[in-house]
Amino acid sequence: KVGEERFVVLVAHFPHKNRPHFQEGIDRIKSVLKKVSEEAKTNRFLLIADTNFDNPAADRQVSPMSSADIISLLVEADKERWSDTPKVASSSIEGNTCCWPDLYGGSIDRIIAVNFKKSSFKNTELPFGTGSPPFAAQNMHNPIFAEFAYMSGGAR
Repeated sequence: KVGEERFVVLVAHFPHKNRPHFQEGIDRIKSVLKKVSEEAKTNRFLLIADTNFDNPAADRQVSPMSSADIISLLVEADKERWSDTPKVASSSIEGNTCCWPDLYGGSIDRIIAVNFKKSSFKNTELPFGTGSPPFAAQNMHNPIFAEFAYMSGGAR
């Protein structure tokens, strides 16, 4: 809650698409999003996640999916709450964020804003650039920093 405005911040590690419990993991994320957004009485949220989906423009080993498609996947079954197509502003970075030591995974780590009025991300960056810090451990992801701005007064 910011002032009198409400939104949900959902931090998630999405399941890997090629694993047996993929749908179960997605269903859990959907369930949490629905429960928390209903309790907060809002349809606005920030998703900060290792999505395990690469940007469709990238030609890499991870399944491609746009940020809008990821949000559709999360809200598709709850038509009452999400009667409209959610408005998405994403800070996805074109670059590898996963995983040390090879950094092969593409732009799977994202910050996605949904249903904010006149929203934008600026100054989005990978603080370690295209490499990894000396303290990196196996499968460490590069973090994403982003500055997010939106017009107050509700969704859209």
